[in-house]
Amino acid sequence: MQQFLVLLRKYPQYIDDVIPFVQDLHTLIIKNEAKVALIWILGEFGEKIPTAPYVLENFAASSSPNEAGATEVYFAVPTLYHEHIDSS
Repeated sequence: MQQFLVLLRKYPQYIDDVIPFVQDLHTLIIKNEAKVALIWILGEFGEKIPTAPYVLENFAASSSPNEAGATEVYFAVPTLYHEHIDSS
């Protein structure tokens, strides 16, 4: 997942190629670094991933404030919804 993060930060135009790989991986992620990477991807490119709002909601509801990824969720959700509002 971290490799997708690095790829998309450098080449955001490849998001359409990455979506099939990241769309349903949230149930399989164990490592905190992978979770943080997925949260960033969902926040930045969630308008192209139909399940992004629900996955971020699940991460927000199930994480404690001190857990890895909690801070990222709080930044990713406004980013996703800001992009959604701009595209409407």
